Amino acid sequence: MSSQIRTQLSDLLNSNTMHGFIIAIVLCNGVVLGLRTEPTLEVHLGEFLSLLDNLTIGLLIGEVLLRFMLTGSHFFKRGWNIFDAVILSLSVFAILYNVPVLAALRIMLLFRIIELIPTMKHVVEAIKRAVEGLTNAVILLLVVFYTFSVAATHLFGTIAGDHFGNVGRAMFTLFQVMAFDNLGDIIRPLMEKQTWAWAFFVVFLILTAFSILNLFIGIIVQAMQDASNALAKHKKVTQNTQSAATPPATTKE
Repeated sequence: MSSQIRTQLSDLLNSNTMHGFIIAIVLCNGVVLGLRTEPTLEVHLGEFLSLLDNLTIGLLIGEVLLRFMLTGSHFFKRGWNIFDAVILSLSVFAILYNVPVLAALRIMLLFRIIELIPTMKHVVEAIKRAVEGLTNAVILLLVVFYTFSVAATHLFGTIAGDHFGNVGRAMFTLFQVMAFDNLGDIIRPLMEKQTWAWAFFVVFLILTAFSILNLFIGIIVQAMQDASNALAKHKKVTQNTQSAATPPATTKE
């Protein structure tokens, strides 16, 4: 393959038109997989959906193979390329040997939208920046959950064994409380036997639903802001570099 053809194909693969085409194929693949879960549609349109399914997979495989041909060994240095290759390989295996579990993994191709849409990349970059802060917040939340679960087991285990009979049940029940799922049905029966029980759950909700969960939101918002600032700075530097590289226009006398 000549260098000129290689360059043209590379420009085509990285063009907005190709990105839009791949997004359309990925979305079509996701819709087809969803439609094939409906027994009625599978009976009446099974052959058509199967044909459309195989066509979308064939197009995606062709795009991945073309990328591999153009990049060679560098293909495996990019995480998204490995992701595509693994999912599509499993999809082909599932089609050839009729393995439904592996076929279901193909829905993960929808994550390629993150790669192809610049604004989605911005969101992912923000989440990556927030990982350290989120990790610390998760650890804090787990400590609070475990502490209150042990306390709830000792305090309410004998009078509400279904909800607080052991630490595992207590943690699940407290998760329901934090999500305000059947909050009254859990707390009111306890208050009939121990009138002060409301205080335990008020303190728990203040520490979790009203504090730590808001901390999660704050960390992500700050990370989004930092990512936006970094992106704006990168664009400004790129524009200044391009302006400096452009020779000034000359006037003829």
